[in-house]
Amino acid sequence: MTKKQPKTSQKDLIAEIQRAARKNATVLDLSGRDLEELPDEIGQLTELQALNLGLNDLVSLPDSFDRLKGLQRLELSINRLTSLPESLARLPNLRELVLDANGLTSLPEFVGEMTSLRSLEVGSNRLTELPDSIRLLTQLETLDVGGNELKSI
Repeated sequence: MTKKQPKTSQKDLIAEIQRAARKNATVLDLSGRDLEELPDEIGQLTELQALNLGLNDLVSLPDSFDRLKGLQRLELSINRLTSLPESLARLPNLRELVLDANGLTSLPEFVGEMTSLRSLEVGSNRLTELPDSIRLLTQLETLDVGGNELKSI
């Protein structure tokens, strides 16, 4: 993870996303920018395979996120997420989801629909239980739940 950079304005962020879309970028690092929200333009990055949004101040993700059909790795560590959008379940190629150090108190049942996941990292949140649907993640090789308030698994 990179260190904090100067805060990026929405205008500059949109321009950067549009440049990446024109170049058919497969990797984009927007970490450490103090981002509080992502513009809908993020959905233009249909060729993206890896997106790093760690070390920001995100509390939600835009609905256009489900257009990132090629996304394989999504890094969202050290943000202020307290819930996950169902659009994540509509990313058929997502293999790695990193959500460490957010404010998650639970994982939604739709996590079980994310059947391509091989790695799910949700350490250092406030999870008290895992959804029953997690057993449907038959490709899962790594599950990091350390630093939570789980009573049992």
